[in-house]
Amino acid sequence: LDLYMDTFTFKNGHATTIDAAWAGLPIVTMAGASRMPLRSSETISRTLAIEDEPLGLVYSLKEYEDLVVDMVMDSSSYEEGIGMKRLLRWQESSEKQKKVSELFDMEVM
Repeated sequence: LDLYMDTFTFKNGHATTIDAAWAGLPIVTMAGASRMPLRSSETISRTLAIEDEPLGLVYSLKEYEDLVVDMVMDSSSYEEGIGMKRLLRWQESSEKQKKVSELFDMEVM
């Protein structure tokens, strides 16, 4: 399983998060940071949301840990758990999002 786990205690990804999204990797990041450098990945996740649901956006350390473990365990056992369902939804939408999201529109950016 390839998975981008965003850091959240000091700084988080910006260009790295965009690169991961372009590569179609699921992104797990935490919301609610109060300082601007810590909100970049949250903003990217919200921009790439599927039906207004940012798939890898969590609100606590416990949710972060649970989602990562679910995704890794589900992908290794190929069971249809919560993490695998999120992973499959992410993969299905990543190509679509590259075509329709302003985040990847070179003329806009």
